Amino acid sequence: MNKAFLALLALVLSCGCGPVRTLAPPEGPVNTSLLRYRFSPGDDLCYFLRSSVWSQSLGESPAALSVDQEVEFRRKVLEVLPGGRARLSVAIDRLRLAMQAPGQEDTVFDSDDPESARQCPPEMQGIAFLVGKEIRVEQMPSGEVTGVSGLTPIYTEALARLSPNERQPAERLLRETAQKPTGMLGLDVIFPAVPLAPGKSWWAERGPFPIFSGRTAYPCQYLLKEVSGGQAIVEFSGQLRASDNQNDLKMHRVRTVTVQGSFSFDLKKGFLTEMQGESSSFLRVEGNEQLRTRTTWELKLRNK
Repeated sequence: MNKAFLALLALVLSCGCGPVRTLAPPEGPVNTSLLRYRFSPGDDLCYFLRSSVWSQSLGESPAALSVDQEVEFRRKVLEVLPGGRARLSVAIDRLRLAMQAPGQEDTVFDSDDPESARQCPPEMQGIAFLVGKEIRVEQMPSGEVTGVSGLTPIYTEALARLSPNERQPAERLLRETAQKPTGMLGLDVIFPAVPLAPGKSWWAERGPFPIFSGRTAYPCQYLLKEVSGGQAIVEFSGQLRASDNQNDLKMHRVRTVTVQGSFSFDLKKGFLTEMQGESSSFLRVEGNEQLRTRTTWELKLRNK
């Protein structure tokens, strides 16, 4: 083999051709989903909500309080309005609760049992007054609530019928309900404006939290985990840290709340089918932990 050919071969091999590369097959279209509530006149959805709240105070005299609740409620579409939003009615059909508090007899309340209904503790009177009452809500397909009505008559009736000692806790709960009048008792979700692929996330100013388990508004991150069988599986989480100064008591309080959970959403029909969530809360006064609370809840669609 002559030297000229060897030189030419060496030049070719040193031209940076390197190893042979195989071309990756072109990626297929990414499947995305637009998460939206879909409203049709007459749609009547019945849900069952079970929640538990356990709270323990610390310090010289530690004590624990537990409240277990079961709520059956209904959401009915009354009218579909321009822009896709809808006017809904939300009503609690039945409420059951069991409360254990230090130094008190255990309390069991069932709104379907007249005898136990008469024994409803003052702390729960506000909830009891909501049973069987209809609240009107206007909601966007994204989940945002744009209007609410029907709370004022309930509020007025409750205050008129309760004694002064019973009035304060009931007034506080009804006021909190009015401040957070969501379409499904605090469990609605705020969806993003654009379609998403599995693995993508979005943020909202608030996340799901059952109103009867304490009013907690926290910034929430949602993650579209997967889409399976027409159901979008979404995880959510968030954290809230709030502090204030009690000038009259000359003390500083810090409350930390952590929330996480998941839900399933029917993409074709446009409504929640189930949800699970839990939260942990810690209250510190002057740097010392004084109260810890744990809340769990589970929501299930009862029909359709």
